[in-house]
Amino acid sequence: QPVAILLNGQREGALSLMSWINSAIDTPVIYFGPYLGLPHFCRIDTLAEPLTEDVLTDALNGVLAEAS
Repeated sequence: QPVAILLNGQREGALSLMSWINSAIDTPVIYFGPYLGLPHFCRIDTLAEPLTEDVLTDALNGVLAEAS
């Protein structure tokens, strides 16, 4: 099982995939797109923080810290 999943929540079909992930597994998901309020999901607000390598690294480190 992966440590975390990174998804583009703005892509067509992403919402149904995220709903499936939410009900099927508890792997943390880092995504950018609209707010969903799902457990285990960490949203990157690309309007507040442009999507950069540092932003992704910080989000992944936060998810890993919560998991341990």
